[in-house]
Amino acid sequence: MLDIKFVRDNPETIQQRLATRGGETAGLDELLSLDVQRREVLHRLEKLRAERNRASDEIAAAKKQKQDVPPERFAGLKQVSNDIKTLEEELKKFEAAQEALLMTIPNLPSDTTPVGASADDNPVVRTWGEKPQFAFEPKQHFDIGEHLGILDFERAAK
Repeated sequence: MLDIKFVRDNPETIQQRLATRGGETAGLDELLSLDVQRREVLHRLEKLRAERNRASDEIAAAKKQKQDVPPERFAGLKQVSNDIKTLEEELKKFEAAQEALLMTIPNLPSDTTPVGASADDNPVVRTWGEKPQFAFEPKQHFDIGEHLGILDFERAAK
């Protein structure tokens, strides 16, 4: 999964690199828009939290000095707390949607990855050893495992 900060800072690079992969980049614009909205909500939330903390400190200082605190101050603090809860729920929704979109964007191919439509376009860079030649047709690993009794797909499916 890509880091949202990297996506935010390099949208053109991501689009170009995904285009070489043949990847769909339609979700990228939606992700960036969602990120802007999420950051705005987060900014408002942090301002309200700071306001709540400041008001709580003032009330605590007034009580410590045995001064009366007007009831309007408590009502205002309660409204700020309700606003904070609302914004926190909104932020959770934005973060869930953002994470879901981030999961749809594939990892970026390396700069050295050749551009091509199929595996035939990929050159062989190097090989190691000689490819073994058999006098028979090799079986797949799952066929061998079933034959040896070490894999039981019917039981696994249950």
